[in-house]
Amino acid sequence: LKSPLIFKDGTIGRMEHGIFATHRAMSGTEKMVTYLAVSCALCVEAEFKIALVDELGKLTPKVQKLVLDRLEKAVKEGVIDQVVCVLPVDSNDLVPVVSPEWTVIALEASK
Repeated sequence: LKSPLIFKDGTIGRMEHGIFATHRAMSGTEKMVTYLAVSCALCVEAEFKIALVDELGKLTPKVQKLVLDRLEKAVKEGVIDQVVCVLPVDSNDLVPVVSPEWTVIALEASK
């Protein structure tokens, strides 16, 4: 995101050019990253802290790498315990950017 997330007037968003932009005004990618950040923040006090990232294949490989790098850092720092990423089985874009410490499991969708 181009600026830090803030909670203002009961909603999450960020300041852009001096104006508060709510999550509703964000692009799909920005919303995905915002909701992931909020879920990580909310799970900090949980007994088991898990980040679930759905539709990771919608992100460009560059943004995937940025998101996964941040998640890996959060795991190493103990902010979260585990990450589960969901993307289409035929998407090979993720494999090159995943840390060697991560396990990739491919599951076929039931028909």
